[in-house]
Amino acid sequence: MRRKYATAITDSTRADILIELAGLYHQDKPDSELYIAQQALALSRKIKYYSGEMSALKLMAEGYEFLGNYPLALQYYLQRLKLEEKKNNPERVVTTLLSIGNLYLLEGDYNLAIEYAQKAYVIIDKNKLEFYRWYSYMTFGDTYDKMNKIPEALFYDKKAYDLAVEQKNQAWLGMVLNNTANSYSRDKQYAVALADYHRAEPYLKANHIESFLCESYQGIANILLIKGNLDSATYYAKLSLNLAVSRSFREKYLRSCQLLTDIYKSHHLPDSALEYQTKLLVMKDSIYSRDKERQVANLTISEELRQRERAQEKLEEEAERSYKLNLLAVGLLIPFSFLISLVLSKRKMHAKIIEFSGIVSLLLLFEYLTILLHPLVVSWTNHSPFLEILIFVAVAAVLTPSHHRLEHWMLHKLTAHKHHAIAVPAPTVINEVINDSPPDEGNDEITEIVKPA
Repeated sequence: MRRKYATAITDSTRADILIELAGLYHQDKPDSELYIAQQALALSRKIKYYSGEMSALKLMAEGYEFLGNYPLALQYYLQRLKLEEKKNNPERVVTTLLSIGNLYLLEGDYNLAIEYAQKAYVIIDKNKLEFYRWYSYMTFGDTYDKMNKIPEALFYDKKAYDLAVEQKNQAWLGMVLNNTANSYSRDKQYAVALADYHRAEPYLKANHIESFLCESYQGIANILLIKGNLDSATYYAKLSLNLAVSRSFREKYLRSCQLLTDIYKSHHLPDSALEYQTKLLVMKDSIYSRDKERQVANLTISEELRQRERAQEKLEEEAERSYKLNLLAVGLLIPFSFLISLVLSKRKMHAKIIEFSGIVSLLLLFEYLTILLHPLVVSWTNHSPFLEILIFVAVAAVLTPSHHRLEHWMLHKLTAHKHHAIAVPAPTVINEVINDSPPDEGNDEITEIVKPA
């Protein structure tokens, strides 16, 4: 990817490569993801590359969300939402609204999570975005489950399940069955919950959705513990623990250790219970330490990104200042060139030199107008080559005739006295002709012609 970046021809291609490269670092090296995504964001904004800016903002938000810095993640999601609403792209607006809703769900602000899910659903329904409808149902169901509003949670879970069946999407079926089972278990309908967990298991395994599968194993273990089936409860709790360890699900690891501790206490096996209690405490200490490290890392990364943004802003300001100075210099050159043409026209110079000076002055004027119009045209057309060509053709259709007319008028004014012939008194010339000619009828005719003059 770095070699591709070094050989890229256009800035938009470079931005796309940076975005792809940042995505490769997601989860493994979130700090690298943020650094590269910021470069992509700065480059995309500089060249007004809308698609690149949207993708870079998404990566920045996801990177901070992974690091647990929800306020900064929200900041970038909201920046993305503002631009998407301005561009009127319903699909991207919906995905961002749902991402913001899920972010509030993680923070425990369930009312705001519902509010953003509702905003997304209105757009989904209006634009018939069926693919995103399922995700909105899942957000509603999961949020209401966390709020302990079981009837509302089951209502949306049922809608999500029906849509998954209609679309024949096994991954969706596995996830929604797990969520439905969670709600039934919370409502103490253990038989129905256990059946849904077992129904979800093959779909989750087939589609490698380990996070939901680990959650299902924990749900089954918890119900079996409540029912007193300790051996089976131990089996499923260990399945969830092994999966949590292999996939680094820290929160799920804590839940599995707690389940095994409770199971072995019920078995009256204090040594085994103590073993998992110790693991639980060690992991809590580790999570606490990592959270502290993460907070420090967040501050460090944020400060480094801020410094890079300031450095980038300074470079952009210097480039903008240089551009404006060059534009000002050209603007001053135009009246100066007209002045030179005027001075030359008053001196004994060849007419061709004066004409050339006037043409150069006019060309500078019209090209300067084109340069001034170009940023406005790019802004209006959003870098659409087809629309840019149409607008500049229309401008040329107006400027070209104007240029020719102005050029003709100006050259006529500047060189008129150069082309004017020196007048000789007519009577003198004619009298000389008359005096040199013999007196005949022809002279009388000439005399008659001269007299009126």
